Amino acid sequence: WKQCLEHGALAFHSMFTIESSLNHLVKMGHGTILLASQISFWYCIDRYVYSRKVKHKPNIFLDNYFFDNNFFDENMIKQHHQQFLYAFFRFFSHTATEDIRLYDRLRLGIVVYHSAAYKLRKSSVSHRVCFYNSSCSKLVCFGEILFFFFYRDEKFFFVKQMLCSSSMLSKHLNLDDSIESWSDRVNKYFYCVHSSSVTFRIYPCSALLRKSIFMPFKDDIIFTSNVDHELEHD
Repeated sequence: WKQCLEHGALAFHSMFTIESSLNHLVKMGHGTILLASQISFWYCIDRYVYSRKVKHKPNIFLDNYFFDNNFFDENMIKQHHQQFLYAFFRFFSHTATEDIRLYDRLRLGIVVYHSAAYKLRKSSVSHRVCFYNSSCSKLVCFGEILFFFFYRDEKFFFVKQMLCSSSMLSKHLNLDDSIESWSDRVNKYFYCVHSSSVTFRIYPCSALLRKSIFMPFKDDIIFTSNVDHELEHD
């Protein structure tokens, strides 16, 4: 007991507190690249979010707005000018485009959608999306958003839409048939589209469902899957 009195309380010499902090920090890094940078970045975000000085927005999941178009690539509209005019006429039945305002990014709730016109997009693929289409037998279609625009108090996106295919991923896999209904599960999460068969369309931003991953398979076939839980941040 004399040693305990001289040494002091165990709490001041234990590693439990530090180990608990390390367990919290390790969750802030993903993958194997630039872990220190990731941890420092998300630690600052974590401190900011839990700061008592910050007033949290009660409608954070209801946000619906365009970002300032300071990083809009004008070449995108030049490259697809004719396709846009045709899609615009098809959707609105006229070509009076004078009142259009163009944008490169959209926030819907906590999700940020990029477009191909966003100059700082780099290797991000947030412009690849899944969206609702009532004229499609599957009710969902896939494509790449070229840019967003605001017209008549409504938000729209101009998309390079890919043709849906009747092919299914399960047909290309050799798995044990003893696994009950495995093909239904696989086909539920993966869709097939043709990259060589595209059309340019306009849809309201309310039709956006999810970001998507595009996985080239063979020839012009691409398998897609929706991103339900993303770690990407703008």
